[in-house]
Amino acid sequence: MSVASIIRSRTRHEHVRTEVIYTDFDLQTRQGYKRFLIAQASASLAVEQSLEKAGVADVVDDWPDRRRSHLIYDDLDELSIGAIRIQPPTSLGSWAEILGAVYVLEGSRLGGKVLRKQVFQSAPTRFLDAQGKPGAWRAFLAELETRLTGHQEIDLAVSAARGVFATYQAAGREAAEIPLEH
Repeated sequence: MSVASIIRSRTRHEHVRTEVIYTDFDLQTRQGYKRFLIAQASASLAVEQSLEKAGVADVVDDWPDRRRSHLIYDDLDELSIGAIRIQPPTSLGSWAEILGAVYVLEGSRLGGKVLRKQVFQSAPTRFLDAQGKPGAWRAFLAELETRLTGHQEIDLAVSAARGVFATYQAAGREAAEIPLEH
């Protein structure tokens, strides 16, 4: 079984819980999409900041190409969404944890392709449209295979991935409660 399959299997419940929270956002309406973007920004910005503080650029060579925070800020700005509450930082103390957190972010990029089809036509979608470099996902999966070779490293990556999913869940629940102006 591949390392990615192990991480996917061991975080399946967290992934499903996260998806359930986000299905409540109606991406075909301006208000639903605003809530979705607020939730995504609240979590994504926190995770990216935590990764950078932990030294992700020393672990993932192409990290600058994988970052999407600037894209979500542009989308928020176009929708006239001001300051948002960013989730508390995620604790990442090892390179294995960094890889586990990046695994979730990169997986969300793939999920964005599916969600993009549901978004209302005139919506700003830089964040969801961010494809990354060709082959970046496969290269990342190969990196997981070569770097996460022991049970302890995989356990750390899984734990970090679960923490990132929890961050997205908290952000989704909070965004669902935010009163928005029409």
